[in-house]
Amino acid sequence: MYREAFYLLNLEGYVQKTPRRGTVVKGFTTEEFRDILEIRNYLELLSIDRMDTRERGMCLEQMKKLIVEMGNEGLERRAYAKLNYEFHYQLIKASRSEVIQNTYSRLASPLISLQSLAFMKEESIRTSLREHKEIVSLLEKGEMEKAKALLNSHNLAVYPRIREMKGLES
Repeated sequence: MYREAFYLLNLEGYVQKTPRRGTVVKGFTTEEFRDILEIRNYLELLSIDRMDTRERGMCLEQMKKLIVEMGNEGLERRAYAKLNYEFHYQLIKASRSEVIQNTYSRLASPLISLQSLAFMKEESIRTSLREHKEIVSLLEKGEMEKAKALLNSHNLAVYPRIREMKGLES
C-alpha cells in the first residue's frame, strides 16, 4: 500500500526517489513555480474560449456561491486558497474537456500551496475577491475578451506575490 502511494506521488512529481537514500518530498524550483502558474493561466483562458452559453450559466452560478464563501470574515488563508482554486476550476469544468480538467486537476495541490503563499497579505485577498467579482460580471455580459484580459492579469499577478513572500529572484 505504501509503495503504491509513493509510486503515485513520484509520478505526480511530489516526491523524488533516490537509490540508497529513499524517497523525499520534492520542492519546486522558481522555474517550476512559474511553469505551474503559466499552465494554469493557459488552461483557464482556453476554457473560456471553449465555454458555451449553457455551460457559462452553470459556471457563473457556482462562481457566485464561491465568491460569497470567499468573502466570509475570518476565513483562513489556506481555506481561501482552496475556495480560490474551486472558483477557477469552474472555468475549467465549463470547457467540457476531460483533457483540460485532468491536466488542471493535477495542478491542484501545488496551486493551492502557491496560492496560500500569494494570499499572505490581506490586501491580496481583497484584490483577488474584487477581481473575481469583475470576472463574473464580464462573463455574465458575454464580454469574453475583456474577461480573458482581466483573468490573465489576475493570474499573472500571483507570481510576483509568491516571489516576494519566498524571497525569490526574478
